[in-house]
Amino acid sequence: MRRAKQWAITLLVFTLVFGMFGGTALGASTRFALVTDVTGTVKVTKAGGTKEIRVFDGMGLNEGDKLKVEKGGSVTLKVADRDDEVVLGENWSGALSKLKDKAGGSDTAVKTWAGSMYNKVEKITGSSSTYKVETPTAVMGVRGTHFMVSIDPITGLPTMFVSAGRVEAGNPGQRDSTLVLPAQQVTVYPDAPPKAGVSYVDPSDIVKQADKSVIEALLKNKALIDQENDEIIGGFSGGGDANPNGTLSLQEQEALDKYKSNVENALFNILKTAVDSGTLDETEAQDIAAAANRDISIQDRQYDLNRDVPPIDRTAGVDPAAERQRQRQRQQAEEKKQQQVQQKEEKKTEVTNNNASLIQQIQQAAQQLQQANQQAQEQKKQEAADRLLEQLSQQQRDALQQRLEQKEQEKQQQETGKAPTTPTQPTQSGSSSDDRTATTTTVELSKSELVVGEAITITANVKNNSNGSAVPDGATVTFRKGSTSIGTATTSGGKAVLTLTAAQSLTAFPMGTYAVNAIYPGTSSLERSTSFSQTLKVKSATTVTVDAPTSSEIGATFTLGVTVAATSPGTGTPVGTVELYDSSLKIGENTLVSGATSFTLTPNATAPTTKTYRAVYKPSESALYVGNEKTFTHNIVSPTPASPELTLAKTDTTNGFDIAVKLDNFTGTKKLYGMQLHFVSGRTVSPALSTNATYHATKFPAAQTAEVLRYVDGVDGTGKELREQIYSLTLFGTGAAVEFDNEETMATLRFTKPSGIGDPEMFQFVYAQFVFEDGTSYVPAETFSFSY
Repeated sequence: MRRAKQWAITLLVFTLVFGMFGGTALGASTRFALVTDVTGTVKVTKAGGTKEIRVFDGMGLNEGDKLKVEKGGSVTLKVADRDDEVVLGENWSGALSKLKDKAGGSDTAVKTWAGSMYNKVEKITGSSSTYKVETPTAVMGVRGTHFMVSIDPITGLPTMFVSAGRVEAGNPGQRDSTLVLPAQQVTVYPDAPPKAGVSYVDPSDIVKQADKSVIEALLKNKALIDQENDEIIGGFSGGGDANPNGTLSLQEQEALDKYKSNVENALFNILKTAVDSGTLDETEAQDIAAAANRDISIQDRQYDLNRDVPPIDRTAGVDPAAERQRQRQRQQAEEKKQQQVQQKEEKKTEVTNNNASLIQQIQQAAQQLQQANQQAQEQKKQEAADRLLEQLSQQQRDALQQRLEQKEQEKQQQETGKAPTTPTQPTQSGSSSDDRTATTTTVELSKSELVVGEAITITANVKNNSNGSAVPDGATVTFRKGSTSIGTATTSGGKAVLTLTAAQSLTAFPMGTYAVNAIYPGTSSLERSTSFSQTLKVKSATTVTVDAPTSSEIGATFTLGVTVAATSPGTGTPVGTVELYDSSLKIGENTLVSGATSFTLTPNATAPTTKTYRAVYKPSESALYVGNEKTFTHNIVSPTPASPELTLAKTDTTNGFDIAVKLDNFTGTKKLYGMQLHFVSGRTVSPALSTNATYHATKFPAAQTAEVLRYVDGVDGTGKELREQIYSLTLFGTGAAVEFDNEETMATLRFTKPSGIGDPEMFQFVYAQFVFEDGTSYVPAETFSFSY
């Protein structure tokens, strides 16, 4: 059973197949990777060990070593015998699962469990050499040198963006697979065909999922990426496979030109999106552009932040029908995965709730054990220090104690960024601080985050340090933002309270982040004191607007636009992401660009229904904007039927003729319940009164049908005698209205005429009106006439 479970765990493997030339003839030998750059905290657990140690520049890593990059960190690795480069972003975790030489080449494999990474793999001489990236859900074989991999922290699904080369993607145990080309990305779903997850690159996805360090490494390698892509596109242009992966068809020159534009502009769009979303600031973007442009000789291919970049053309070489099918498959796979995640969380919550007491006991026991271990370590340190002090003279002891105290202060300063002592208490003018008692002032905010223009209360607490009592009433405390005064209040019972109305708050605190402090002036017997600052963030409220059609047909795709704007008196353009929900199910997330984004949706519905969508704005962590959301409904309706049609046909009889009335496309809401037909003829033609009409046997039952037949005689403008014949038919009763399709014959009208008529006469259809169940009517433009 254990073995079966192990085989059931699927692996995502990006395998780079290299070269056509022979390599070393030596047997398998161990290789290593070198740490060339490390930022922040990165830790490694050596193969076979359990202790984590900190990674440093120049450190060698071996097969089996496990790495963990903490928040704010990143690390760059290079395989020692080659120029392969791997950049691991913050929150990445995984292992160097294989670093071996073998006959004819080498094997390199990196397991990725979380986070994002960038791979730049140099061409390898050695027909059997491989490079793999393994993640916990599918299998991919890489034929390219520049690609990025990220793991969704919620669903665990891997996404790969190919910037150069090709990737063959497939699910374990399945024979079908698909190639992913430059400017494409793929998310591999366990329960969907590989092609379902392939699409053109979405810069918002890349910027949202990848760490900043990974994005920088990708963008800086543009020169090498362009060079490899020129070779690939040249192969398509030179008669190579024009339908290389089944998702794109590049036979036509126009499609190939659009695809080439997408490839050339993919990195431009990622750079622009990173700047617009706030992932990179302008200075960082300019530095990346300068570094990359030094190796790019063609000016049009160099980064230029002031140039308008064409967006990715998602129609280039794409079959619309096939793309709609892939979208439906992706949505179904996403919904299934979200349901699995939700069920897992619900089960976790259930287990936690059912075992709350046991979990609490375990946590308390662990905490007690940790405290006991800490006390034991401290006791050992103290015993060692005591033994050392016994061997020292009093002068040496004093010097040692002084050094220890100094080191402790330096440590606190490094950890907090400020001195551990209380704020300096300046002396009053004309008086010595030795003559007065020290005081301590602290400041409290009624809210640490404020919507711009919202009232706030700031309280200063001032106490006498000698006995902890409140300072005397009546002293004027000054409140400041930074070094700028925002108001004063007098002490009462050791407190001074400053209340700012909405208007006063708007003047004192526009959008921004402020350090708020308070100054107690002191008295002749009490020292002046300044509080530490409290941080106040003042944010703008936001308005979320949705632009989408109110309805769409079953199976149709529509675009839903979302705009997020600052609500006055707030200013600027909100940054962050918009999450889209179908009821309670999250179905998408996009990064705002210039305060807007859009989603392309194909609702998963097989019958008319109403969808309730919710667009939720999530501000960036550093953004001074408040989240908001907008709920709206969208109706899924049946496809609009074709326009109603009327067809008339004549059949001769022994003593006259029959007129067949045929109807088509009276379906859906176009259900017929009434009609009127007008014919004009000479007076020699009469309706066959005994059998003047026969009606559709099942759709016009006698019990629910009212028929009226009449005719009117007259003359035309030339004095010719005419007869107008009028047929009226009405259905009545609940559910009496009926549908007609495929030119069904609804009625056959019989006419008689005498034999041996002298001059020919005309029989002509002149007018008809059909009334439907939905209250509309149809007047056909049909023409029908003959002579008799």
